[in-house]
Amino acid sequence: MQKSKLIVEGPSDAYLFEKLCSKHEFDVEVTVDTPSFFGGKDTKQGVLNILQIAIKQLQSSYIEKLGIIIDSDYAKDGGGIENTLLQIHKKIKDYGYSTHYKKFSNSGIYFEGENGLPNLGVWVMPNNLDEGMLEDWMLSICHPNEQKFLNNVTQIVTTMPSPRFSKIHEAKAIANTWLAWQKKPDRGLYNLFQEGLIDENHQNYKNWLDWMTEIFKK
Repeated sequence: MQKSKLIVEGPSDAYLFEKLCSKHEFDVEVTVDTPSFFGGKDTKQGVLNILQIAIKQLQSSYIEKLGIIIDSDYAKDGGGIENTLLQIHKKIKDYGYSTHYKKFSNSGIYFEGENGLPNLGVWVMPNNLDEGMLEDWMLSICHPNEQKFLNNVTQIVTTMPSPRFSKIHEAKAIANTWLAWQKKPDRGLYNLFQEGLIDENHQNYKNWLDWMTEIFKK
């Protein structure tokens, strides 16, 4: 039996949150997985599609606690905070989570379980309020000592003539360029930790950490 499970959209997300769980000693209790672990595809829709399977693991006591981290994306493309939460609720309302979502004081989201089921934790990137994705959250928690460099990267990326990426993926382009332009360009997300790029005192970071504590340690 695995005590707790955190489901994220893909391998890069899993690497990031495995590192963060280890850093804050959640890793003893929490296993980070992607939809492919359940036989699905590693995408946002993949997370939605395997929710019922994961909830059945809760019902059978195979796991004791469950949380998901998923991108909001953008309302004009069928995403957005409220639409994403509505999609989640449609998937789980007949599986012991019939009521609409609630919020903790730190803005973290959960669906209240019925008949002994634990709360289902939901974090909609970047902050449960704004449209966007994981990379927007990463950029928002940039360490103050790194902010000037990140600003320079942002200016270069956003003023590039005829970029090949779409506007909705601008945050991804900025974040990946920022990480690639560190001392060791080939380390990707590892640079967030190796180079001390995260501001753990930023409210967006503390809110996420508080949500993790609410879902997995209480």
